[in-house]
Amino acid sequence: MAKRNITVLCGGNSPERAVSLESGRAVAQGLTEAGHSVQEVDLVSSEGVFDLLREKRPDLFFIALHGGWGEDGHIQAVLDMAGVPYTGSGPVGCAVAMDKVVSKAVFSSSGIDVPWGLEVHKGEFPDLSEDLLRWGGLVVKPCCGGSTVGTSIVSHLEDLSPALWGAWEQEDRALVEAYVPGRELTVAVIDFRGVPRALPAVEIAPEGGFYDYRAKYGGGSCYTSPADLAPSLAELLASQACAAHRASGCSIYSRVDFRVDPDGRPWVLEVNTAPGMTSNSLVPKAAKAAGYSFPELLDYIVEESLILRG
Repeated sequence: MAKRNITVLCGGNSPERAVSLESGRAVAQGLTEAGHSVQEVDLVSSEGVFDLLREKRPDLFFIALHGGWGEDGHIQAVLDMAGVPYTGSGPVGCAVAMDKVVSKAVFSSSGIDVPWGLEVHKGEFPDLSEDLLRWGGLVVKPCCGGSTVGTSIVSHLEDLSPALWGAWEQEDRALVEAYVPGRELTVAVIDFRGVPRALPAVEIAPEGGFYDYRAKYGGGSCYTSPADLAPSLAELLASQACAAHRASGCSIYSRVDFRVDPDGRPWVLEVNTAPGMTSNSLVPKAAKAAGYSFPELLDYIVEESLILRG
């Protein structure tokens, strides 16, 4: 495609700032290799976009922000008002996917299997003893967080309160969710002229058994890409990933995280509208398994974004 002037937005002020800066650097390098003219900007507030527009209006903003106003639809709404094309989902898709309680309800109403879950506000301590025993473990996480920041697995009742407080350190709402034993997989979804298609699934085997922040970004986890799956399971994961992408109102690209239980049944955990783009990130791994280099993947995201919003 033609050479474009692209501004990569990264950084921000969420707990995922460090990861976003890594994504921004990788994206800027990949877009440069693809032949584009690239400016990398550490954006400290969403309103800073207007300062950038006064300086020079790019052909496209590539959003490499993770968490907070960079992923909850805020920056996307600002760019819509400014009339400048950008990558990824729009305000509604981002807002739905960012809130795990809302997205869980949306998925369930669309016939997509999700684990049992309960929203718990700061200072509330519901009696979850029966639920803990029924499921054999619970996952406690912030409702709108990412990169597994503030997330923990609880297998004993005495650990539930500290886990809730850990999630509440990030925000005032926590999601308590049934832990699904089995395999951890993720599926990247890319829109091809507006029609979502799944890339090959990637299986994650985290060191220590829990894919937390350290396992994601500190090394030590093992990835199988493409995942070694029975054809029927691979097809089901692809179908469910595209269904979750559509149900959330996502566009351009997303990443859908799954647990597959010992019976081979997939459960959708969440959809990521601004997935990581670092050297360890999962979407580039999936693209490589499908035969796309990282610059080719970025080039395609740029092209689809300009078709949708240009």
